[in-house]
Amino acid sequence: MGDGDTRAKQCEKLQTELDNRNITIRTVQRNYESLSAAYEARASEAEDARRKLADEEHRGGQLAAQLETALNRVASLELKLKQAAERDAAGAAARATQEKGAFD
Repeated sequence: MGDGDTRAKQCEKLQTELDNRNITIRTVQRNYESLSAAYEARASEAEDARRKLADEEHRGGQLAAQLETALNRVASLELKLKQAAERDAAGAAARATQEKGAFD
């Protein structure tokens, strides 16, 4: 019977090792699934961030174009204002000359 007891102990030891390995495999599998889900969430967040960045870059380009248009409009209006002031000054000088000539 000693041989039967030895085999039973060996079988019991092998069964314990098998159970421990199965527990380890399940633990590794749960860890993998957890890490995989976390990775997918982070990848989704990163894609959303890339999309938002692209949208903001596009919006920045639009705003830069609008700013350039506005600055060009301001420069054009400043030039027109300067020209109008020069015309007014020339007209005032001409009137002053005419008035001076009329008094002489």
